[in-house]
Amino acid sequence: MLILPALSIVLGIGIAVLGIIFATKASSIADMMWTRNESATRHSRLLAAPRSYYLWLCRIGGIVLSAAGAGLALSAVASL
Repeated sequence: MLILPALSIVLGIGIAVLGIIFATKASSIADMMWTRNESATRHSRLLAAPRSYYLWLCRIGGIVLSAAGAGLALSAVASL
């Protein structure tokens, strides 16, 4: 029965690392998302979102993702 907590620890660490990468690369990801949205909403300025919206969306998403991964790993460690 040790395999399930160990798998949860590995999965939690992987999710946390992915969240950290997502949060640190938020600027380039936000630029890509903003560029795609600008080309899609070129004729309607009401639908266009500012670049800072995507930047904060990526940063908060990365933080939430890393916190969830860390929580999963810590709960698995606590159950050992």
